[in-house]
Amino acid sequence: MCAAIGVDPLAGPRKGGWWAEMLGLGDWQYELGVQIVDICVSTRERNGGIIEMGELIRLLSKLRGVAEGGEGSITEEDVVRSIKTLAPLGSGYEVVQLESGKKMVRSVVKELDNDQAAALGIAQMLGGFIDVSALVDSQGWTPERAKTVLENMLIRDGLCWIDEQEEGGPSYWVPSVMQWQD
Repeated sequence: MCAAIGVDPLAGPRKGGWWAEMLGLGDWQYELGVQIVDICVSTRERNGGIIEMGELIRLLSKLRGVAEGGEGSITEEDVVRSIKTLAPLGSGYEVVQLESGKKMVRSVVKELDNDQAAALGIAQMLGGFIDVSALVDSQGWTPERAKTVLENMLIRDGLCWIDEQEEGGPSYWVPSVMQWQD
């Protein structure tokens, strides 16, 4: 019956077909996974291996030449499904949700501890920067704990940059939560 009217029952909205879409498999999903890896690797130097989900979708849309929110646009679910297809490779790609509800894609083999996740959430709310006093005020930490977290994010993990020209002490800029214009 389908052949008589020219409909392929296995073709779905994505090029992998209906079964491939239902199972989360298919060329489209793998192609998107490769593009996610490409973007994450090319931006790793500036964001330390953690990129905000919206920024990743924006860059994927630009790479694929589709308008965000338009026909053929990439959704958060598409990204999550593609990242899951990368899991058997042991690549360390993972979607992490911050306390603020913001989703980040981690592309380095490293677990964020609770203190780092809290610092990322505060930096995101402050527009991309954070300092010791912001962590002390918002989290109730001692200045020593806040400084240790920020120094570890800077030196050990490469998740932030330091700006030592601030009058009240150094500020730490977190590129993964900053908005970038390309």
